[in-house]
Amino acid sequence: MAAPRTRIGSNLRDQHAVSLQTRFEETYVRSVNAVLLPRLGFEERITSLEECTPNMFIAVVEAILRAQVPEVHREPNTIDAHEHNMRALLNFLNQVIGADLSHISHTLICQGNPSATSNMLDIVLSLADIVCGPYPGGDLEGRS
Repeated sequence: MAAPRTRIGSNLRDQHAVSLQTRFEETYVRSVNAVLLPRLGFEERITSLEECTPNMFIAVVEAILRAQVPEVHREPNTIDAHEHNMRALLNFLNQVIGADLSHISHTLICQGNPSATSNMLDIVLSLADIVCGPYPGGDLEGRS
């Protein structure tokens, strides 16, 4: 008969999951701060994935492509306006890169969901590599 699970074992698993999630998020934050934003001339830096807002994504994509994302509310002041902007950005990127981005949820990005945000960051980092050329030394994930 297996030993019953203890709180200690459960707590260790929970701590390990939190630690992995923290490292995952820290890797993306480092990539944004060390590779993406400096390469585009942005002085701002982020401290968490929650700071990767629709406004940030729109500004970064517009800087990469040197084109404005159509149908964007330039001064969004409601959740609906932010969701509209994120949806407009995803539609624009879908047309520009010709890829299905339906796995990226505009609503989850607006809610600060780490998985949705990291999916969007993967798209933006790859777009920057394609349009701007590889960042000297590659990014923090080893891409070149």
